Amino acid sequence: MTCTHPRSLGALQCRACHDSARRTAITFNCQGCGQSVSRKKRGRDARLFCSKVCAGAWHRARTAERVEIERRKRRAELEIRRAEKRVAAKDRNRAKVRIFMRRKYAAFRAANPLPSHVFTCVRCGNEFMTNRARYRKFCSRQCAQRAHASDHCERAKRYGGARTWTITSAVVFDMAGWRCQICETETPRELTGSHSPNAPELDHIIPLSKGGGHTWDNVQCACRQCNSKKRALVPSAEERRLWASRTRPIPDHRAIHRPLRPQRSPQRSPRKTAHPLPPVQRELELRVI
Repeated sequence: MTCTHPRSLGALQCRACHDSARRTAITFNCQGCGQSVSRKKRGRDARLFCSKVCAGAWHRARTAERVEIERRKRRAELEIRRAEKRVAAKDRNRAKVRIFMRRKYAAFRAANPLPSHVFTCVRCGNEFMTNRARYRKFCSRQCAQRAHASDHCERAKRYGGARTWTITSAVVFDMAGWRCQICETETPRELTGSHSPNAPELDHIIPLSKGGGHTWDNVQCACRQCNSKKRALVPSAEERRLWASRTRPIPDHRAIHRPLRPQRSPQRSPRKTAHPLPPVQRELELRVI
């Protein structure tokens, strides 16, 4: 809104209106003491306080508040840094203790080695020696995996189901992408054989005790939690179709367990054929020549 005075020339406020406003007393409440004061504008007076005493007291109080806030902020930051240093010191001490205990245990075992025991592998029948356990059933991980597969086949045979000896857990887990086909939870490779809820386990869609076989179309990857909940229950047809859609095609066991021999290049050097004559006749032939 522009000034209506003829000398304003379109300005918001002309000089006369400005002087008139300065000469007019305005009633306001002091921000320092809260009293109602009526005063004309003088100089750069913003008409916020009743006197300089109230203004000084108010500014000193605000400055003290700001200083206190900054002091509390610095104290909080200092406490955070001290806490971080304490945690780091504890971590360093734990690491030092672990290293010290490992070296101490290694020195103790070097001075007092564990007695070695001779065991017989349950799978292959070979004898092996180890000092890492009081009793071991298998000599290697391969024998353990084969024995595990044979256990499934023996159970399928006991209940009258079909069985395939070439099935391994690792291939089934790779087909499922290391995911539970029931709840689609990730089953990391590192948790294989552990008691974690998302550890991968070999599950039979139709349980072996219900007539299911140990075949490629009846095995899947399931987490430990889902496998425990499923137990020996037979899933419905819809559930089986849903689980089957979450896996890859059944692989060729011959390509997995019997890798193809590399084909020879067509431009290969001819084979060296044996000389038709015996060595003695060959020498005589060379002498005659």
